[in-house]
Amino acid sequence: ILPKLKTARQHTELEPAILHRAYQAALGAMQLGRSERHHLVERGLSADDLERLTANGYRSAPTSWPLRNAVAEVVLAAVGPDAARSLPFLQPSRRSPIGFTCSDIPGLLVPVRNAARQIIACKVRLVDQGKSRYLWWKARHSSASTGAPIHVSQTPTATLAVVVEGPIKADLVALLWPQIYGEAVTVLAIPGATAHAGLVESLHQLGLRRVVLAL
Repeated sequence: ILPKLKTARQHTELEPAILHRAYQAALGAMQLGRSERHHLVERGLSADDLERLTANGYRSAPTSWPLRNAVAEVVLAAVGPDAARSLPFLQPSRRSPIGFTCSDIPGLLVPVRNAARQIIACKVRLVDQGKSRYLWWKARHSSASTGAPIHVSQTPTATLAVVVEGPIKADLVALLWPQIYGEAVTVLAIPGATAHAGLVESLHQLGLRRVVLAL
């Protein structure tokens, strides 16, 4: 039996529906590049698996100035300037013709979804690993916080939940578990081994009582 934990803190003042609209617009302006695609292939994924992850929003994070501005422009059109100021991945810019640009963190961009399948944040798997492999997709001059939301890779028919660490692992387990075990599964990813606030609430919301902890 899992203990009752404190409620997860709200990661931004924006409603999930607005966040989802903004992230959907941003991801729609990007593509999955060669190096990030190669990384996923090296993890043993098939062409079909790659297509499913691409359809799920996996992208190469924008780093060029024109693309960063293009992303900011479509997001601004989708949610308006007031909401844009509260998006973690956007920041004000006097150089940009629209007054905003987006984060320039390079790497594999991974959507983080809530139990309603809304994108409420994104993580970046860094190209230059260094000391930290993953960062939240946040512009360095943004005052908005991503928080540390739980990622849910949901299968509506599943009665089993698997809890892992990190959204990529969650999406890979959700892809491969049915192929290996022949059983539908919903996978929840906590941001870190000790960052489990909101996990019990998410499991209750999803109606899942069979839980495998696989950290």
